[in-house]
Amino acid sequence: MQPRLLLARIRALLRRSPGSSVYPTKEYAEPYGKTDLVFGQFRISQSTRSTHLGNEAIDLTTAEFDLLWLLARHAGSILSRDDLLQQLRGIGFDGLDRSIDARISRLRRKLGDDPENPTRIKTVRGKGYLFSKHDWQ
Repeated sequence: MQPRLLLARIRALLRRSPGSSVYPTKEYAEPYGKTDLVFGQFRISQSTRSTHLGNEAIDLTTAEFDLLWLLARHAGSILSRDDLLQQLRGIGFDGLDRSIDARISRLRRKLGDDPENPTRIKTVRGKGYLFSKHDWQ
């Protein structure tokens, strides 16, 4: 097993144990009790882990939902790949991992965003990704 993979698994196990903090992280916590985010016609519910655009439910995988929730909580702010990987998987971006890019691509497709000119989840070259607050009519 590769050392990096072994370390990631150990950190994941430690994160699951109560009261443990494996490494310092930026705190992205929302105030307690806030479980729904609404952007125009788009609604994300953390308590039911569901997403709706208008009256239509959008089926997302667990990984896609977690990424979308993280991006939406910080709507209007750019999150780097390193920030996203650190929060979602507990590992830093090594420059080779394209899993975030693949998830963003699938999210854009499921959310009806134009892959050639995305407006809902934007790529900021050299910086990361930006979830738009305003393009949800």
